[in-house]
Amino acid sequence: CIELRLDLFQPAPADLALPVLLTPRHPDEGGDARCIDPEHRADLCRPWLPFASAIDIEIDQARAMAEFLAETRSAGLVTVLSYHDFATTPETPALEERIRTGIERGADIVKIATRTETVADVDRLLGVFQSFPKQPLAIMGMGPQGKPSRLAAARLGSVLNYAAIDTPTVEGQWEASEFAQRLT
Repeated sequence: CIELRLDLFQPAPADLALPVLLTPRHPDEGGDARCIDPEHRADLCRPWLPFASAIDIEIDQARAMAEFLAETRSAGLVTVLSYHDFATTPETPALEERIRTGIERGADIVKIATRTETVADVDRLLGVFQSFPKQPLAIMGMGPQGKPSRLAAARLGSVLNYAAIDTPTVEGQWEASEFAQRLT
């Protein structure tokens, strides 16, 4: 699967051989400042819908983007609702509440990405798999413990595992070929 960060560029649609995850990331969770308006975000995605398999919208923006998410569901796209915390890994109850909110707002997959400074952060982040054994989750750490958290999450069943084709976009992200090699 290839993630297209549409908040960072908007190339013309092309025939891609891999599934495409469209991500018009909101600035509150690391996206470009131009992606604050829900209609602008939807407009960035629309040319790509025929080529896409999934859409990633933040849990906190799902209500503002509800009409567009209904459009993407009608087009057969998988809905990924995500939460990013670039400062810390919240305590378990807060992580679990984010996941429940994502489910309530219509997520097929809930994505949680947090800053992992310590092994305890990684343990807390990965612990959500036990609380939601039947819910498809994409779990990953960023920061000093990002790389080990991503390997462990992939092995525990994270349904999406993000790696960079070239230069990582966040600390703790693997380069794709190295990540694939480590998983085997």
